[in-house]
Amino acid sequence: TESDAASWFSNYGSCVDLFAPGSDVLSAGISSDSSTAYMSGTSMATPYVAGVAALYLQSHPTAAPQRVTDAILDAATKDAHVSLSANGSPNKLLYSLFAPLVLSPDSLELTEGGAGSTVLVSLKIQPTTDVEVTVTVPDHTEGAVDVSSLTFTTSNWAIPQAVVVSPMDDPEIDGDATFQVNFFLSSADVSMHNVYLNMRVTTLDNDICSSCGNTYADPRVISALPIQHRSSTTPFSDNLN
Repeated sequence: TESDAASWFSNYGSCVDLFAPGSDVLSAGISSDSSTAYMSGTSMATPYVAGVAALYLQSHPTAAPQRVTDAILDAATKDAHVSLSANGSPNKLLYSLFAPLVLSPDSLELTEGGAGSTVLVSLKIQPTTDVEVTVTVPDHTEGAVDVSSLTFTTSNWAIPQAVVVSPMDDPEIDGDATFQVNFFLSSADVSMHNVYLNMRVTTLDNDICSSCGNTYADPRVISALPIQHRSSTTPFSDNLN
């Protein structure tokens, strides 16, 4: 349905592989060659899955049926909608964007000046030949990685390789920041060539004000401002550094 819940008429149970849109779908009508109608049913959901399979085959033209199936199930949105898991059904919703790279975790939160964190990288599907993954951080003022590239082969494609992502330190109280770690795939395997994926990293600012002892996360609060009454002003001063 529009709310990503299972339709009342939907199939369910362990024989179901995944869910797809099937309620009130704009389709072809029967009154004329150009008429349309809103229809519901598994006959509406099936074309969505077929279309996603076609998208995958467009960039993976030699993929076997099982590989297409695995890719669709792997790309599906998982455990996002409680109602989909009722009656033993898999909690998977069709998703059309495929990424052959697995990042674990797929995002990071680091502390400025603190230790780096390891990201494990692997491929989802076995390539037909070697795949080189270039790893870069466009904003060198915010972060860095310890390797510039990874190589996956037909034998080690599923074995995770480590990339350590480290935050850069600066003396400024400039607030939390974000940067990206970019992963670019190149290979003679067309399904793994010119594929781009990025990971979002948040850096928490922990700098301390040298004169007031406060941090960005715990700023100094001014409890009162100068009060002027007629011709007199109440003396007031504070260090705002």
